[in-house]
Amino acid sequence: MNVERWDTCEFSFTTDTNYDNPFTEVDVTTVFTHEGGRTLQVNGFYDGDQTWRVRFMPVEEGDWTFETASNDAALNGQTGKLIGVPPTKDYLKGPISAKGHHFFHADGTPRFLLSTRLSCHFSGPKVWSNAIRYLIDHCINRVFFIMSGVHGTVE
Repeated sequence: MNVERWDTCEFSFTTDTNYDNPFTEVDVTTVFTHEGGRTLQVNGFYDGDQTWRVRFMPVEEGDWTFETASNDAALNGQTGKLIGVPPTKDYLKGPISAKGHHFFHADGTPRFLLSTRLSCHFSGPKVWSNAIRYLIDHCINRVFFIMSGVHGTVE
């Protein structure tokens, strides 16, 4: 499987065992190892129907292998591999980190975060289409949603 650098891929694993609470009773972690020796550990998550998933983003090009570790025998010791290939999609620039007072992607591209706050998330489609158009027209690429209180203000 070829996966572009900084893109994500997903692996799914199943078991025949039923759990009262699979969210708390089962742990799945996966160690991804690059051919150069770098290792990354990723936690899996329960996704219903006796299925657990792991999502991974290759941060280097080259061969990666993985192996799962789990307290469920069917989920433990699962292995596989992928190949990290050069990114071709425009948006694959890598994770963002801070350098001084500015943000940059892993490939060195600067990232300017333009934010606003919205409280119209319970509104209808007519309001949303106007809000989305405004965000696009003003190049706003990050939104903070203002949520109601504990007991809410909406029926």
